[in-house]
Amino acid sequence: MEFKEFAIMRNASASADFIRNVRALPADKLTWKPAPDTRSALEICQEVAQSPMWGVRILANRGWGGGSPEEMGAQMEQAMAEQQSWDTVDKCEVAMTANLERLAESIKAFPDDELTNMVHLPFGEGMDLQLAEICMVQNWNSTYHLGQICYIQLMNGDKDMH
Repeated sequence: MEFKEFAIMRNASASADFIRNVRALPADKLTWKPAPDTRSALEICQEVAQSPMWGVRILANRGWGGGSPEEMGAQMEQAMAEQQSWDTVDKCEVAMTANLERLAESIKAFPDDELTNMVHLPFGEGMDLQLAEICMVQNWNSTYHLGQICYIQLMNGDKDMH
């Protein structure tokens, strides 16, 4: 199996694992927050549904391409509005599936000889990643947030693996 096929497969698999675990939560716990300044499972699900588009954007721009702080702010507001329109797990899954297809097409079309090129992302202290790592951004983000969903399950008494 070639790297691009592997990345597409892992992005889809991690996303499916994430959705399966969100669906294991009782409906009345989807909007429950463990503390006032935390996010609910549905809010996390909204982000994970949208995050394949991060890879699409970064691969297309060969970097973050965020523009000015004002442009980045406007982009973030638009993304948040879109996420909030996905007010059910079903809507999140539909959006995630469509976004995963876009990411898969971007990965397939990306030149192999550019996969080892580095990009700098403006998060936290900054992240320097190869574009190959960007191909797997959905795998990373789904897995990262899966841990949060599992913790919410545990906090609500669900000790089963889903």
